[in-house]
Amino acid sequence: MKKNATPPEKEPVGLAGELKRNSRFFTMRDFTFEGGMRLPEVKIEYTTLGNPQRDEKGIITNAVMFVHGWRSDGYAVETWKSILGPGKALDREKYFIVSPCNLGVPGSASPSTTGLGPDFPRYSMGDLARALYELLTVHLGIGELKVLLGQCGGGVECLTLLDRYPYLACGAVIVSPGFPCGRSLAVLDCLRRLLLEDPAYQEGRYKDPPRMGLAMSYMALFPWLLSFEYFESQFGSLKLIDKRLREELRHGMVLDANDLLWQLECIMADPIMERIGEIKTRVLVTGIERGDIMAPVEEMIKPFVKKLPRGELFTYYSALGHLGCVFEIDKADRTIADFIDSLS
Repeated sequence: MKKNATPPEKEPVGLAGELKRNSRFFTMRDFTFEGGMRLPEVKIEYTTLGNPQRDEKGIITNAVMFVHGWRSDGYAVETWKSILGPGKALDREKYFIVSPCNLGVPGSASPSTTGLGPDFPRYSMGDLARALYELLTVHLGIGELKVLLGQCGGGVECLTLLDRYPYLACGAVIVSPGFPCGRSLAVLDCLRRLLLEDPAYQEGRYKDPPRMGLAMSYMALFPWLLSFEYFESQFGSLKLIDKRLREELRHGMVLDANDLLWQLECIMADPIMERIGEIKTRVLVTGIERGDIMAPVEEMIKPFVKKLPRGELFTYYSALGHLGCVFEIDKADRTIADFIDSLS
């Protein structure tokens, strides 16, 4: 190796390595977006766990799908590893688990991965739902999902899928769905404006990334993700808070601004709250007690469940606040498992 050569990246191991090895692509031809624009091809990345079981017609009968939240991708199913495995809610010996990367997110077709930048079509939640529906039915040959699962914004996307395709799944589990309303909508709009107000953004036609807007947008979300108790116990000084914010700043600076902005505007424009009462599928809604500022149980989750014709509610406490839907999902393992087993 040359003295200054960059060492090769290590291959991921364990579950992360398995998800990487199982990664595949599905290409849709002549995809017309709901806004009217068309692309000759749109690629969707997805990964899988477990083995498909097929009926006499070749249709997969044991599939479940995990839909990731905002700021993540299809590999985010790894964050639910505590409920993956024998005897767990998502038993890999029992189910064929499909975890796609959403349209608009790097890995799949997005402003940055296609090279179109600001000329990439603005997409809607309906476009995301259609892409996943075609992945399941056209590409993978799945007739009906046993269950549809989503965390945070992915939970909201699951509702759009159920609204557009009511026979897609026997049931759904959505965890801490961050609906674009009230305070959550205001937070998302603040993040959007931090990007747009960076002079380096140049209406999306930047040569060098608008690093300050990206960093500030990413950093500004951090205080909303964790509970008051967690901040009190883990960040007892301004020095500790500053250190963590600088970490968030570095994470934000490696993102693409158009990718992030398109995702934000898609979430903010989602009209699903107007159609909640039309969803007839059984839906288990899981919320985080007390500490979730982005999806508070009393103000947002409970009123939402009441509007669902077949909605069910389960809550658990997590000092991690909103991030409890990612890193402490094991607290809902038994409830999710029983719910899935009860689906016909």
